[in-house]
Amino acid sequence: MKAIHKVILAAILGATAAGCAGTKQLTQQEMLQQYPAITRLEQAVATARQNNVDIYAPDGFAAAEQQLKTAAAAGKRSQKPAVGKATSIGLAAIDQANRDADNSRDILSEVVQARGKAIDAGARDLFPKDTAELDNKLSETANLIERSKVEKAKQIRPELRQAYSDLELRTLKQGTVQRAELAVLHARKNDAHKLAPKTFNAAQESLTLATSLLEANRTDRDKAETAAQRAVVLADRSSNIAELIKDFDRRDFESEDIVLWYQEQLAASTAPLDRKLQFNEPNKVTIQGLKKDINALIDDRRQLASATQRLADADVATAALNTKHAEEIAMLKQEAAGEQAQLTASQQDRERKFSSIQQMYSADEADVFRQKDNVVISVRGVKFPTGSSEIEPHSFALMNKIIKSIQTFDNPVVQIVGHTDATGGAEANRKLSAQRADSVARFLSDVGGYPADRIKAEGMGSDKPIASDATPEGRAQNRRIDVMIINKPAQ
Repeated sequence: MKAIHKVILAAILGATAAGCAGTKQLTQQEMLQQYPAITRLEQAVATARQNNVDIYAPDGFAAAEQQLKTAAAAGKRSQKPAVGKATSIGLAAIDQANRDADNSRDILSEVVQARGKAIDAGARDLFPKDTAELDNKLSETANLIERSKVEKAKQIRPELRQAYSDLELRTLKQGTVQRAELAVLHARKNDAHKLAPKTFNAAQESLTLATSLLEANRTDRDKAETAAQRAVVLADRSSNIAELIKDFDRRDFESEDIVLWYQEQLAASTAPLDRKLQFNEPNKVTIQGLKKDINALIDDRRQLASATQRLADADVATAALNTKHAEEIAMLKQEAAGEQAQLTASQQDRERKFSSIQQMYSADEADVFRQKDNVVISVRGVKFPTGSSEIEPHSFALMNKIIKSIQTFDNPVVQIVGHTDATGGAEANRKLSAQRADSVARFLSDVGGYPADRIKAEGMGSDKPIASDATPEGRAQNRRIDVMIINKPAQ
């Protein structure tokens, strides 16, 4: 393995020094078309990065990445021998790095598993610095394996596994238990443990249960979250009870005063029901009457919701007819335009580019629209794991189509907009859609070589659906990435 790394290092130095500057500088698109081996190396490096090979085999990954830069530089100068040499060495380096990474994952399997749990718990968001430091240490340890210092790496393994495990527990507690702890502390400061001990003790028991569940079995996150939420509710309730008791004491309330206060509160809260409470009946009868009135209101609301849904369904049907009508009109206009006089050279060029981009994508991958001089690619085929922003490797081919589409035009601004369906919370959806848009933008920049300052990314969450979220098909359509290629208007 040492010999392989020495050969790779020597090849890097030789390939970097080889060749002289060509007379013509190729564009990125021309270079990739002329040298498909560079694209293969780009894709191999991108896939390796997605698989964390840069962490588990850092030397080999760095060597392959350097060869990619060398090949790209030589390609732009039309130095074919240098490109062939660099890409050949780079592909060999990335193959070796993948094997070394698999070996590191096998030897450090417990560490890899602990790291995955910490990241799934949200450690990158809550403790980004600590996560990065541990990842650096993991990379250093994997590098020892890569350099055949396996025993030394095994000595570090227990400490690293425990560090990731501790990070996971800290993350879970911060997200699940912290708010409950603060609520119980606030209730104690409000003397709830003295004035409302039953409710306060129940809150503390729920908090203890949440903590115990996490420490005993970290996969019981849902149960721990339920216990923590119950602790918050009970702690707040005990605090409010304590405040009422203090108020009664300040006003020297007797038992009758408390009952009268309760009846006044009940009458005030039910005033919108147009039901005047006399309290000349037993409390049980009064409460039963109120429940009957409330149930009647609930039935009315259900009927109203049903009618509203029927109206919404009618709106959807109308919108579908309008869309179909608009498509028919657009088709007629397109046919009429084809019968007009010959288009100008610039118009023909725009039409050709737009048509070539449309033909790149299948119906399952994307829809392509034209907005004057701009092109919108509504991409459905780029896949992400559920709740994640990491692009799945089998989507890389589609991502390369997007890169090729952008390169069809001269230095456009590219706007990436992420969309989700309405499943989950609005804020979480906006955050996830923004992260996915950022992942696409980074891919265009890191893999496609497109300038990062020409790419804008944002997430819209579920705010702009294109289909109903009531069906799986509609939700699938709403989970998309819109790529807008913004060109300068024609002169």
